[in-house]
Amino acid sequence: MSEDIAPQEQPVEFKKKGWTAPEIMEQVDFAAELICNGKQPWQIRKIMEDRWGLNRRTVENRTHEARKQLARELCGMDRGEKVAEMVGAMQKVLDMSMTNGRGSDAIGAMRLITELLNLNPRNQ
Repeated sequence: MSEDIAPQEQPVEFKKKGWTAPEIMEQVDFAAELICNGKQPWQIRKIMEDRWGLNRRTVENRTHEARKQLARELCGMDRGEKVAEMVGAMQKVLDMSMTNGRGSDAIGAMRLITELLNLNPRNQ
């Protein structure tokens, strides 16, 4: 009988109640990954709603926990590790900006890399 219904007309499954601890950790880790990939809060909300059927408040809670988790990870790093990670991220932005012809974004990324590495002669 469900074969007669087109895929877009399939009934939507009900949202699950009572997530297990491993499922919650998976959702928090996924939210942290989205944050690290530069997704905006509305994008994170949409992706997590689509993936797990979470309501807005639950997504906000998972995202909050993800940010706390990321902060704990950062506090455990030494300054050199943090700078190296940030320079790597800025290098990706620089490469993408140059590929897409976005010169102002590339200049901004270069400026941040220079600041992170203390290469600005005016500040020395």
